[in-house]
Amino acid sequence: MAIYANNGPYADYVNPFASWFREHEYTLVEAEAICYSIERKTAGTIDVVAKDADGRFVLMDFKTRAVRQTDKPESKTYLKDAAQLAVEADIIRKDNDLDYMPNTISVVIAAGDGRLGIRRWPMDKQAYALEVFDACANLYTTINKL
Repeated sequence: MAIYANNGPYADYVNPFASWFREHEYTLVEAEAICYSIERKTAGTIDVVAKDADGRFVLMDFKTRAVRQTDKPESKTYLKDAAQLAVEADIIRKDNDLDYMPNTISVVIAAGDGRLGIRRWPMDKQAYALEVFDACANLYTTINKL
């Protein structure tokens, strides 16, 4: 499946991503994919599940954020963004019996003008973010005696 250009009122926000997606030869597997882990007691929605040119899964999450003209949109990504994607990637890895962890990408769209920022999370950051997620989840479970 492909992602196509948009001529509607949000074209300035959609088209930069659609062009980037096509240029990097991604194939859409599913949009708004629901995932869950009984083990981790968590569930979420993955904005974009895609495959790269090598056929490997890639997860993408959209963030619409205020970005100053002097800043790059991708500078507005945070560890919490990586943690969300990391746990979803681990769920996809387990659900699909993959021998690799899917790559994760935060897609930042500047709220004021639609500028596009791409933050690819390296595997070491992804692994750390997954540890942080698990630590926070364990703390929450302990505090709430779940």
